[in-house]
Amino acid sequence: MLDSDKIPVEVSNRHVHLSREHIELLFGKEHQL
Repeated sequence: MLDSDKIPVEVSNRHVHLSREHIELLFGKEHQL
């Protein structure tokens, strides 16, 4: 796996931090969490 294929994720016991760019890669464009 290349570094460019990875999506950085920060996780706590209550929530997850994702950038807008990575949300769109994971769930599709304009997806709202």
